[in-house]
Amino acid sequence: MVANRKCVKCGLINSAAQMSCRRCGTGFTDAVMSSQAQAPASGFPSGLGASALPASSVPRVVAPPPAAAPGPAAPALGFAPAPVHERLVDVMAPRPPDRANPLFDPSKTEIATRVKAGVGGIVFGVVAGGLLYYFDLIFWSLALGGFFTLVGVLSIFGRNHKWASCPFCTERVDNIAPRSRSPKRCQKCGEYSSVGDGQLRAYAPDTVANTPTFESFLYADTHWPRACVLCGAPPTRLDELSSNKINAGYLIVGTLRISSTTLRGVPYCDAHKDAVTLFTTGGVRLRWRSLPMLRRYLAANRGQLPYK
Repeated sequence: MVANRKCVKCGLINSAAQMSCRRCGTGFTDAVMSSQAQAPASGFPSGLGASALPASSVPRVVAPPPAAAPGPAAPALGFAPAPVHERLVDVMAPRPPDRANPLFDPSKTEIATRVKAGVGGIVFGVVAGGLLYYFDLIFWSLALGGFFTLVGVLSIFGRNHKWASCPFCTERVDNIAPRSRSPKRCQKCGEYSSVGDGQLRAYAPDTVANTPTFESFLYADTHWPRACVLCGAPPTRLDELSSNKINAGYLIVGTLRISSTTLRGVPYCDAHKDAVTLFTTGGVRLRWRSLPMLRRYLAANRGQLPYK
């Protein structure tokens, strides 16, 4: 039997076919209807099945959408450098070349250019020193004026220095004093050469100095040979280098500004330490005691850009 509809506003009992209350006119909806008969647990009125109700009255059960299958994780943004132990590589230095390249005199054009630059440096030093002295900045007058004057003089009288091609990469190496015993470093490949008998040849490859002497670039993504940086033995620890730099530009205005540079992951054996130092004068550089290990370091970082 179909249950009658009771208006929840005025309480009047209406027939099941009635769409609104006969007394107050309230329309019957699911929110304002109640049944005199108990609805069964199935959710349909007594005596009615789901097929007997209009399609719009049958409650619809919408199944939740299936969960998406887990996919690969999104790549992390940015660059995470490799741990320091992963920056050790097995590499050997190439055999040094046997050739020796002759020394050449600079051309007349190069000599003239150096002389002009030297004269310009002297003039600038005198003018700058005079202006600073005029404003009672005597210390800076002597320091800056003397510095530029000295650079100008050295540029003029250093015009007889010769040049030669690097024995390793054939790049031009300038400012070679024919009688100098100091090794010359190529600015392109970083290899060292020696001067003798009017020629430039590869420096003795097994040289080990008493103090850090041989310079090299520090690279942006530095790798190290898997060996002690002094003797070449298997490493047992990774040390850290640090250097402090005083920014001279701030001293002019009376402020002391110090910047610090730290380098991690330098391989050593148990027997050695302090064979490589870090310095920041004129750019970030390394100094080595062992030339053989410096050459292995260059081989490990061949093709990389120097750290600025």
